[in-house]
Amino acid sequence: MGINVLVYEVSTPEGGINTPGRWGNPEMWLNRWIRLKVEPLSGTTVSFEDETQKIARIPVFDKLFPQTRPINFTNMTVYEHHLVFANETVRQAVHDAKFYRWALPWGDTYLPWLVFGLGTIMGLSGLILLVRRKAARAPIAEPVADSSTAGAVSRPEYQL
Repeated sequence: MGINVLVYEVSTPEGGINTPGRWGNPEMWLNRWIRLKVEPLSGTTVSFEDETQKIARIPVFDKLFPQTRPINFTNMTVYEHHLVFANETVRQAVHDAKFYRWALPWGDTYLPWLVFGLGTIMGLSGLILLVRRKAARAPIAEPVADSSTAGAVSRPEYQL
């Protein structure tokens, strides 16, 4: 579907994993096989397949004389399934893997440098604007002499 994947296969040993029988529980074997297809950069599971089979070894008694020995045993499949991703799920997972294959490295390497660069530019611009800003100066007030009160001591008036 246009992407490279890593294929992981895991299975039980030939003959399965054996669970010994106990009082009231038969001897059982578990056979399992799993295949995962994973896109390596994003880690998205693109395809999944799983087969599981549980087999129990149960006693089969003689129909005519059920209490007689020896007891014969037979293997009986107790549980079995086969799980596979649906085609629509695989298509959506491939779409997600293609997107994340592009987005994750970009956001992991370029985006931090871009944010750092923009922050540096904004900080320097603010510093330059702060230094170049002309401070608004308040006008200097000067006393004005009043001709009507030439010889009297009075409180000076200020003209702005």
